[in-house]
Amino acid sequence: MKRNLLSFVLDLVTPTATTRRNVPRDQRRDFVSCLSRLIRFFADMNDRIFQTLIEASQSQDRQLTSEHMKMMSLDPAGDRVFLMELVEIYGIDVMLIVDNPCCPT
Repeated sequence: MKRNLLSFVLDLVTPTATTRRNVPRDQRRDFVSCLSRLIRFFADMNDRIFQTLIEASQSQDRQLTSEHMKMMSLDPAGDRVFLMELVEIYGIDVMLIVDNPCCPT
């Protein structure tokens, strides 16, 4: 029986009697540890992004620069749309000032 990744993950996170017999305890423990680190990474990144956005919105000029993007572990060019949507959804009052490498000012 071929299983997809999602069913494997769900079996490891919420094991049933059948999967407990099929998946060694060490493998489940390693997976849960890895999953915990992954969740912690994204939670920390989320905190860093929102902290930086709040600080920028409370500054006098309300500008968010490429340096801010790098501090948030975001790519100034590639993550621009993501950040603009995030700012719009949460109503954070900042002006995104990101250097454009193809068209310098």
